[in-house]
Order: sequence, then structure tokens, then C-alpha cells
Amino acid sequence: MATVQFEDENNQAHYTSRSVLGAPVQPKMVSSLLKMGVIKDEKQAGFVLIGIAVAALALSAYLIFSFVLPPEAPADVPDVFSDMPV
Repeated sequence: MATVQFEDENNQAHYTSRSVLGAPVQPKMVSSLLKMGVIKDEKQAGFVLIGIAVAALALSAYLIFSFVLPPEAPADVPDVFSDMPV
């Protein structure tokens, strides 16, 4: 069986979007992280952006479930409405 080898330019991730007029353009989020000095290369930008997405997802899940699920009533509070006729 033949072996297949792929060349991928030193295993570097390249995040480039397609441009209508030809030249690929670096995404704005990646370029802004590079300009701020938060990251050193595009691969780190991918990890940072994934981390931001996971944090936003966790925060939104927390907020949704805190408003959807009613809070539990404490056990020592008497139920005054159970004796009322309907």
C-alpha cells in the first residue's frame, strides 16, 4: 500500500478569509489581538478566541439557567397558603 505524506508548512495554522478580489485577508479579530500584543502568532489567536467563545457560552448558560429555574424555598419557611380554600 502506498504511503501518503502531506506538507503543511511547518504545522502552522493560518486563519485567512477569502477575498472577492483575490488576496486573502487576515480576520479582524486575529489582527486586533496581534496589534494589542496579547498573542504572538495566529495559532495563539485561535486558542484565545476559542477560550473567549467558551467563556461567553458558560456565562450565557449560567444566566439563562439562573432566570429559568426558580429558586428553592428554604425549609424553615411555613407554607401559609396550604390552608386557604381555593
